[in-house]
Amino acid sequence: MISALSYIFGGCCSTAYTLEAIVREAPNSGVLLTFAQFLFIGVEGFLYHCIVNPKALVRPKVPVTRWLIIVFFFFLINVLNNVALAYDISVPVHIILRSSGPITTMAFGAALLHKRYNVKQVVSVCTLTLGIIIATLGNAQNVRLQVSSVTHFAIGVGLLVVTQFMGAFMGLLLEKTYARYKSDWRESLYYTHAFGIPFFFPLWGKIKEQWVGLLTVSQTQEPIIGLPRGVFFLLLNTLAQYVCVRGVNGLGAKQSALAVSIVLNIRKFASLILSILIFKNELGPAVLFGAFLVFGSSAVYATASTKKQKLESKKE
Repeated sequence: MISALSYIFGGCCSTAYTLEAIVREAPNSGVLLTFAQFLFIGVEGFLYHCIVNPKALVRPKVPVTRWLIIVFFFFLINVLNNVALAYDISVPVHIILRSSGPITTMAFGAALLHKRYNVKQVVSVCTLTLGIIIATLGNAQNVRLQVSSVTHFAIGVGLLVVTQFMGAFMGLLLEKTYARYKSDWRESLYYTHAFGIPFFFPLWGKIKEQWVGLLTVSQTQEPIIGLPRGVFFLLLNTLAQYVCVRGVNGLGAKQSALAVSIVLNIRKFASLILSILIFKNELGPAVLFGAFLVFGSSAVYATASTKKQKLESKKE
């Protein structure tokens, strides 16, 4: 549990830092970023299983068809999240919008699994929703310079909203998968990325185009440890993402989808603070107030959930 949390906070926060470093120079690198992450994690997982657990490559605990469904959603979520950055969505607001995980997870849990929530949980989620709306509108005022800017911003917001719904469904599906098949996080980490690599084949032209664009931008800047600046941050982002998803998969194997969503929200708060401190992002009062509501209500929700679990345990 502690190791998973350290991976999440260390890796995911580093991912946010390297992501912003790349986006500031080449905002249209979303597909390239996602492909590099899938390729590295897939190769690492294959080598690990070849050496440590070769049986998992032949007979995984979870049926392949089920992994393919999960991978399909995982691939779309990762690609669309990164693509959204090309539509006038700043990284801090990107973090805030993606913090709606508890809302969508609660909605899908109630609709699909018939889960019940107490008043405190519902109120905190409503407050979280209000915070997201305020933060989004506050950022929208900053890009309302041209019609095209507003249109791009709306597309970016739409993409992130879609990924939140898909992420909630995938999180609950993973939760049921771990419970039913007793799968380990290592197997999940490998198959969700290795099976996702073929999905990039139709996007190969876009990947090459974004790679050339990243190198072109890097030529105007000083290299870092002998590597073009963009390539350096791409490699760093890939390694950080590996650490991040390793922690998320490890936590997901032991905790519910909702618990994982809450932890990721707290992590996003840390990423937002780092983004402001490192890159000196100037956020308006509306965005800051919205962020306060988002993360504050997440903490309240976590407290309410903990009390509910204790009560249920006593009844049992």
